[in-house]
Amino acid sequence: MSRRTARRAALDAVLAAVPSAAAGRGHAVVVSGPPGIGKTRLLSLARESGHEAGLTVVHGHASELDRVAPLSALLHALRRADPPLLSGPEVTDMAEFARDSANRLWLIHRIGERLEERSAERPVLVLFDDAQWVDEVTAYALRVLVPSMAHNPVSWLIACRPETNPGPGSATVDWLLRDGAESVRLAPLDATEIAQMCREELGVEPGPEVLSLAQRTGGNPLLLTELLDAMREAEGAELGDGIAGLVSGPLPNAFVEAVSHRLRNLSPTTRRLLDIAAVFGKPITVHDAAALGAGSPLELVDSVREGVELGILSGDSAQLCFRQQLVREVLYRHLPEVTRRMLHREAATRLNLQGRSVEAAEHLLSSALPGDRQAVEALLGVLTTVIATAPNAAADLLLRTLDLLGEHEPSRAKLTAHAVHALTAAGRVTEARRLGERAVATRMLGDFDAAVHLGLAEAAKHAGDDRGALDHIERALAAEPALPMRARLLALRAHACLYVDDFDGTQAAGKEAVTLGRSVVSAPARGGRSGDTRTEAAPDAAVFAGAALSVVAAAAGDLDRGLEEADVAVALADAEGGQARHRHPRLWLARVLLWSDRFAEAEAVLEVGQREAEALGTGWSMPLWHCYRAELRLAVGRLDDAATEAEAGLRVAAELDALALTASLEAVLVQAALWRGRGSDARAALRRGLDQRERGIGMLAEDLTWEQALVAVDAGDDKTALRVLSDLLDRLPGRALLLVEEPTAAPRLVRLALAEGDTDLANRVVDAAAIVADRNPRVRSFTAAARHAEGLRDDARATLAEAADLFDDSGRPLAAAWALEDVAAVAARAGDRAGAVRALERAQTLTARCGADRETTRLHQTLRTLGEKGRSARATGAATGWAALTESELRVARLVAEGLTNRATARSLFLSPHTVDTHLRHIYAKLGVSSRVELVRLALRHEGGGNHEKT
Repeated sequence: MSRRTARRAALDAVLAAVPSAAAGRGHAVVVSGPPGIGKTRLLSLARESGHEAGLTVVHGHASELDRVAPLSALLHALRRADPPLLSGPEVTDMAEFARDSANRLWLIHRIGERLEERSAERPVLVLFDDAQWVDEVTAYALRVLVPSMAHNPVSWLIACRPETNPGPGSATVDWLLRDGAESVRLAPLDATEIAQMCREELGVEPGPEVLSLAQRTGGNPLLLTELLDAMREAEGAELGDGIAGLVSGPLPNAFVEAVSHRLRNLSPTTRRLLDIAAVFGKPITVHDAAALGAGSPLELVDSVREGVELGILSGDSAQLCFRQQLVREVLYRHLPEVTRRMLHREAATRLNLQGRSVEAAEHLLSSALPGDRQAVEALLGVLTTVIATAPNAAADLLLRTLDLLGEHEPSRAKLTAHAVHALTAAGRVTEARRLGERAVATRMLGDFDAAVHLGLAEAAKHAGDDRGALDHIERALAAEPALPMRARLLALRAHACLYVDDFDGTQAAGKEAVTLGRSVVSAPARGGRSGDTRTEAAPDAAVFAGAALSVVAAAAGDLDRGLEEADVAVALADAEGGQARHRHPRLWLARVLLWSDRFAEAEAVLEVGQREAEALGTGWSMPLWHCYRAELRLAVGRLDDAATEAEAGLRVAAELDALALTASLEAVLVQAALWRGRGSDARAALRRGLDQRERGIGMLAEDLTWEQALVAVDAGDDKTALRVLSDLLDRLPGRALLLVEEPTAAPRLVRLALAEGDTDLANRVVDAAAIVADRNPRVRSFTAAARHAEGLRDDARATLAEAADLFDDSGRPLAAAWALEDVAAVAARAGDRAGAVRALERAQTLTARCGADRETTRLHQTLRTLGEKGRSARATGAATGWAALTESELRVARLVAEGLTNRATARSLFLSPHTVDTHLRHIYAKLGVSSRVELVRLALRHEGGGNHEKT
């Protein structure tokens, strides 16, 4: 059996990406296996196949140093594509932009646009090797781009090796596999395949000694090839003992010896060039190699040719890189330590001259010895940039720097504070807490004690441990930090108190944080002369705290004050800019506007805010924009659109690992599913949300509690519903957030209480709803809810009719339908059949228009008991075909069929690309297609009269 035959299944799976893209369907394949197992060879065969098929082929390769160079490997791959997707100047500009996290989302969306535009002209094949080494921005880009291109003629082949300490690249590969990417795992050659390879390479039947030696390579094809080459070139010379099999960790001695044997006859200049390239780690230009001591550029011409002819270096681009990273690792390992450190120091100097300070810091650390203050100072100089663009890499650099410092070094406390912050930002919460707690125990943090505790508080908050966060905040405040630090601590305390049900604590901390955050104080100037001062404030703390205060005001039922707090926070963020804008107070403003029935204003604020977030690159906020837009869609009865936004938000949250935001998104899916009569979907969404709560993710008391009750009512278990809600009910009317968020909650609670014979509870709910309505006389839905609850308790038809009209006027059709059904019930009991029918028909019109299938069906059945035909659910709808598409889906389908990309469609419809992508997933499922090409063909036939379904 030949090697090609032995791996036919893996090769077929990889090559299938080419015809898939050619047919207009996206495809993603992850090829995994240890070093030298054949991943790069498979990608090379796919590259050849893609070129032969006429695809645009993008071939990228990451190196270890790419972890601190945002988007570097991906941008250069797009530049080298044939034809290029980016020009040289564009790559230079975008690489510079990538250093600032504020540009991150803009860059990724721009790359997505280029891929969409090119794929509209010809299919695209993206190959990415050694993805385990990509930086965090590239890792995030792959999470966004691979699924968003799923319905375009863009195929992805991503190769990676397992790592002992997985980084962002490995995490992204795992995420892509969970999201549906095909997995191709390359296994070592078995004994039969090893023997066959020995025959083919040596040209003779291998004897027992040769087979025994070959089997000790662990079945690694590259290792075995190098070993057999060495044996053949040595003309049968015996190899020594101690050759190890392949393990994850240090390179096997057999491979080291084989590669060393292969390189033994290189000229001294070529060997020096390869040593320098091995230390540099990334693709290197001839001029950079010359500057590092390899020789003059002219002297290196012959060395480059020698390296390329021997298959050691790649000659496919203007930069030199190793064809096999394992060869680079062997060369690096064989260099004396003193030589390695010297070359790393020279590389750092060269990179600093080119303005590549982040990469220079990595080399400087690799050259440093314990106590090297120059390395420490160099790291501090680039720290802000690295933490903003690559917190995981920053954390690794900081931890390595700490290893260089003694326990009593003056800069150790400051670096520890930065390291705790970077680890938290990178999601390495356990490490952050371990490092911070260990540092606190030394009692040697001095002025940085509060900063470390702030980092620990952020880590605890990130882990959902709000009480732990509060403990660290109190300890930090006890150190009497400077006012800006105190403001940030108090702002974090205000938000943590929200999630431990201490709204009084939120109020107190929030008010002080706002006051301090807006104050201007004097502080020593960084790097200035003694006595120099600068002004310092913390407007970001004031904005963050103002957001928390708006929630507290709304929870007390005072929406005017909630709007005022949010408005002030927005104005401050706009005026101050910087980190204050990154807090995105428009999120909270939009939500209070939604609760106030000001839907058009909320929509406008969400649109402006999300565009700003995309420009700033604040990815953490993206799930929230989707969440609040989903809640807005739900309030106005656009159930399908609400579910679409929630699904899009969950996809973004998964891409960002922002799981703390998923509960509210799942809550929207629960309600949308119940209205549409999809009980199993509602229960599944509820289970997912509750799983997050059980894992310790912080939530408000109201989060998912109302949805638990609704699912219980749907199952006919009213007692469980009241038991689940008992804690919230006991807090009325002081804490009325449930009644603010859900205007239908009050009448539904009264209905439950009356059904269980609990008139005291019914009265308390009626009174609480009246208080909320009195405090907010301009919010019609609150008045409607109060009248609805009162009408149910008093069995008053006129009051219920008034509630229905108010709900309808407020723009909440489903709430109006509920009230109309209660009007009909009172009318029917009074013998007014005609009045009951009118109310039911009006209610059914509203539910049918919203797609509330369950309610439409139930109203249909009620009308039949009164002798009326009514309409059945989705009487004019269908499960599949064009008639099954919602209005929003039709708009998306038509624009895509006209040739617009997802992003152009999103801009045209004022949606996010994720929302458009989710709409397309629904469209493809309903129309039975799997690609944009098929959608366009079907749309042309449909619009041309080939299909007469109603649109």
